[in-house]
Amino acid sequence: MRKLLPALAAALLVAATTAGCGGGDNGNSADGHGLSSSEQKAADTMSAYLAKNGNGSISKKDAQCIAEGWVGRSGVTKLEKSKVLTGTGKVNTNSNTKITPSLADDYAGALLGCIDYAALQSKAVAKVNPGIDAKKMADCFGKAMPKADEKKLLVSTMTGSPDQQLTSKNADAIKTCQQRAQK
Repeated sequence: MRKLLPALAAALLVAATTAGCGGGDNGNSADGHGLSSSEQKAADTMSAYLAKNGNGSISKKDAQCIAEGWVGRSGVTKLEKSKVLTGTGKVNTNSNTKITPSLADDYAGALLGCIDYAALQSKAVAKVNPGIDAKKMADCFGKAMPKADEKKLLVSTMTGSPDQQLTSKNADAIKTCQQRAQK
């Protein structure tokens, strides 16, 4: 059992950027037309939660895209059963949330369908180190960390069982690309 905020915050820290909702693969349009009214209500609630608790790492537009994608993939029933959402459709901030691998996979898919992981990592590094060219770093990092690995890393982070090999690969890619992206 894990608190939802740390799980989602960890995933956002691993993958947050200011890139727009760029036609992700979640099967719903960016404005949620593919969701039922109850799904849209849940997505809107979740979006507000993600934007508020993303510590500035995610725009409202991206939060909406991610929330709609996650609700569209998982469905309200699954999110309620896992206690991500309460029975009244609110985000559950208690410690009884169960982020299963399947639920984490749905979230990671939605998140990666909406934002650019390489750009996120690069932007975060460049923010701390102004001597880094974020664009050069993103280009390098995008080649060093394939999309499939990004998703596996997010899932392992959210489920509380980090994949040490991917975590190490991610850290090595950041370090190498940071060196190559010096201004």
